[in-house]
Amino acid sequence: MFIIMFYQTKDQIRDFFLLKILGAKHSFVSRSLNLQYTVQGVMAGFSGALIAIVLSWILTYFLFDNVWVLDLTYPIALVVVCTLFIFILSQRVAYEVFHRKKPDQSF
Repeated sequence: MFIIMFYQTKDQIRDFFLLKILGAKHSFVSRSLNLQYTVQGVMAGFSGALIAIVLSWILTYFLFDNVWVLDLTYPIALVVVCTLFIFILSQRVAYEVFHRKKPDQSF
């Protein structure tokens, strides 16, 4: 996941440099990157939780005695953990991309 985020950010580096040229502060660019990845993390967590709930209902309905109780503890925990993981990872990616010692010559 780190590598995917790193290369996605690397592809957007021109956009970030354009924002910097137009006068955006480094903190604004970093916050926008973190917000983008945090929203993606929340959406991934919600979609994963929804898929898990639907699959558990299908398995219970077709394979077991149809005794299914919705417990939102694990899905909510999944969303929180996924969001925190993505947020921490986005901090790391932003640091790696913006604090590089050697400029990338692939432009």
